[in-house]
Amino acid sequence: MKQVKILLGSILGNTLEYYEFSIFAVFAIQIGQAFFPDQNNVNQLLLTLVLFGSGFLSRPLGSAIFGHIGDKLGRKKSLILTITGMSAATLTIGFIPGYNEIGIAAPILLLILRLAQGIFIGGEGAGSAVYVLEHELKMNRNVVGGFLITSNVSGVLIASIVGLVITKTVGLDSTSWRWAFIFGGVAGIIISYMRFSLPESEKFNNLTSEEKHRAPILKLFTLYWRQVLVVVAFAGFSAGVSYTIKGYLAVHFQNVMKLPADDSFLLLMFTTVIFAILPPIWGLLSSRFTYRNFIRVTSILIILLYIPIYMLISSTSYIAITSGLVMLAMLASAICTPIYIYFSDLFPTSLRYSGVAVSFNIGITLMGGFTPLISAYLVNKLGQPFAPAYYIIAMAIIYLVLEQYMHKKLEYFK
Repeated sequence: MKQVKILLGSILGNTLEYYEFSIFAVFAIQIGQAFFPDQNNVNQLLLTLVLFGSGFLSRPLGSAIFGHIGDKLGRKKSLILTITGMSAATLTIGFIPGYNEIGIAAPILLLILRLAQGIFIGGEGAGSAVYVLEHELKMNRNVVGGFLITSNVSGVLIASIVGLVITKTVGLDSTSWRWAFIFGGVAGIIISYMRFSLPESEKFNNLTSEEKHRAPILKLFTLYWRQVLVVVAFAGFSAGVSYTIKGYLAVHFQNVMKLPADDSFLLLMFTTVIFAILPPIWGLLSSRFTYRNFIRVTSILIILLYIPIYMLISSTSYIAITSGLVMLAMLASAICTPIYIYFSDLFPTSLRYSGVAVSFNIGITLMGGFTPLISAYLVNKLGQPFAPAYYIIAMAIIYLVLEQYMHKKLEYFK
C-alpha cells in the first residue's frame, strides 16, 4: 500500500499539473478572442501561441529553483511547492478580466501567470519521476517510467475531455474557457494535500550532509556537462514530437483543416488516449533493448514517417486522418517512454533532481516548447500543411548526431 500511495501521489499530481499547463493550448483560439480581440484570426492565434510558449521560457528557472530545493531539502518539499504554486496560478488565470475590460493589462497579467506556470511545472515532471524512481518500487523500472509518461499525457487527455464537455454544454466563446482553469486550480489545491503524507525519497534520506552540494547547479555543469548536452538534445526532440499532439493538433484541425471544434477535440482525444495507453507497453518491450538502440530506431522511424503522417492527418478522409494519428501516437509514446529512466541514470543521487530537471527543461525550452508556434508559423509561411514535419525531422537529426559523438566520449547507456 505504501508503494501504491507513492506512485499515485506522484502520478495524480503530475497529471493535474500537465492538465493545468496544457489547457492553455486546447483553448488557444478562444483565449485569443478574449485577450486580443482587435487582431485578425491569424494574429490572435499566433499571439496566444506566443503566450503558450512563454510558459516554457520560465521552465529552466523553475527547474533550477526546485532542483536546488529537491537536492538540498528533499524531493517531497519541492513537489508540494510545485503543485500548490501551479494550482494557484491556474486558478487565477480563470478570473483575469479580458482585454475589453482592462485593456493591455489583461494580456500582461496573463503573460505573468503563464510564466509562473512555467516556473512551477519546471520542477514537477522531472521531480516526480526522480522521486518515484528513487523509491525502487517492486515493478519493472521501464514500466514505471512508462506510467510516468502516461501521467503526463493523461493531463492533456483530461484537458481535451474538458474542452469537449464545455463545447457540448455551455459552448465555446471568449469566457467559457475560464471554467477549465478554475476546475484545474481547485482540483490541484485538493491534491496538494495528498503529498504532505508521502514519505521522502529513500535514496535522498541516505545521503549524508557531506554528500549534499552547496551549489548543485554549479557542480552539475562542472562535472556532468556531457550528460546535460545529451539530455538537452533528446528532451527538445522528444518534446517536439510530444507537443505536436499536446499543443498543435487542436490548432491544426481547427485553423488549418477548418474542422468543427467538437470534431477537433474528438480527434485530439482519440490520439491522446493511444498516446497515454502505450508507454507502459513500450516500457515492457524496451526492457529487451538498450536505451540507445530503442531510441535510435524510434528516431529513425520518426525521420522517415513524419511527413507521410502529416500528409495523412491533413487529408479530407477521416480514415486517412485516424491512420495518421495512430502512427503519430505510437511514435510519440515510443520516443517519450525511456525519458525519465534514461535521464535519471545519468546523474548521481546528490545531483539527480537538478540534473534531470534543469537539463530536461532547457531542452524543452530551446527546442520543444515552441513547437506549436513554430508549426503554425511554418504552415502560414510555406503554405504546406505538412511543413511542421521539417522542424521535427531537423531536431531528430541533431539529436542523433550529438548522441553518436557523445557516445564515443561517455558510456552512459545501460
